[in-house]
Amino acid sequence: MILRIFAARAGAELERIQAEEALKQSEEREREKAERLQLTLTELKRTQSQLIQSAKMSALGQMVAGIAHEINNPVSFISCNINFARSYFQDLLSIVEAYQKNSSNPTPEIEKLIAENQLDFLREDWSKLIQSMAVGAERIQEIVQSLKLFSRLDEAEVKPTDIHQAIDNTLLILQHRLRSVGKASEIEVIKNYGKLPLITCYSSQLNQVFMNLLNNAIDALENQPSPRIITINTVPVSAKEQKTTNNRQSTTDKVIIRIADNGAGMKQEVQQKIFDPFF
Repeated sequence: MILRIFAARAGAELERIQAEEALKQSEEREREKAERLQLTLTELKRTQSQLIQSAKMSALGQMVAGIAHEINNPVSFISCNINFARSYFQDLLSIVEAYQKNSSNPTPEIEKLIAENQLDFLREDWSKLIQSMAVGAERIQEIVQSLKLFSRLDEAEVKPTDIHQAIDNTLLILQHRLRSVGKASEIEVIKNYGKLPLITCYSSQLNQVFMNLLNNAIDALENQPSPRIITINTVPVSAKEQKTTNNRQSTTDKVIIRIADNGAGMKQEVQQKIFDPFF
C-alpha cells in the first residue's frame, strides 16, 4: 500500500517536472519566434526606409534633370548669340569710325548724339559688358552641367568615376551656401587632392554622400566665427597598403576621402543618431 502511494506521488512529481520542462521548452520556442519576428520586422523597416529613400532620390533626380534642361536651352541661346552680338557691334563701330574719319563736317544732330551717348565710353565699355555676359553664361552652363551629373540619382550602374569631379560638381551646386551672409564670413574650402585613379562605384549614390557630408559641414559652421573652413583630403591607397584576406594580395586600389570642418562638432546624443534613417 505504501509503495503504491509512493509510486503514485513519484509519478505525479515526474509528470509535474515533465510538464514544467515542456512549458519551458514551449516558452523558449515562443521567445525564439518572437526574436525572429522582431528581426524580420526590423529588416522590413530598414528595407522600407531604403525603398522610400530610393524613390525620393529618383523623383529628385528627375526633377533636377528637368530643371537643368529648361535652364540649359535659353542659356545656350544667350551663349551662342554673344559672339554674334560682339561681331555685330564691332561692325557697327567700324562703320561709325569710318564715317568719323571721312566726314569732316558732321551735322549738329550727329555731334549732339555723340556727346549725349558718350561714344568713347560705349566703345570701351561694350567689350567689358560682352565679356561679363560671356562669363555669366559660361558659369550658368557649368552649374547646369553639374546639376545634370548630380541628377543621375536613380542610376544603379557601377561605373568608373572621377572622384574629384564629383566633389567639385557638388561644391558648385552648394556655392550659394558657401558665400558670406550677413555677419557670417565666406566659407573657405581647402582641397588637398591626391592623384587618384578612376574609381569603380555607384556614382549617383556617392554624389548623394558628398552632398550630405558637405551640407552637414556647412550647417556645423553656421554659428562659427571667422575663419570658417572646410577641408577636403583625398589620398590613394595602393594595393600593397590594403589589408589582405586568405593570404592573398588585394588587387583593387582604393581611395580615402576625408571631409572636415572647423565647427564645434556634434553632441553625444546627436552622434548616436547619425545613422538613423532620415535623421
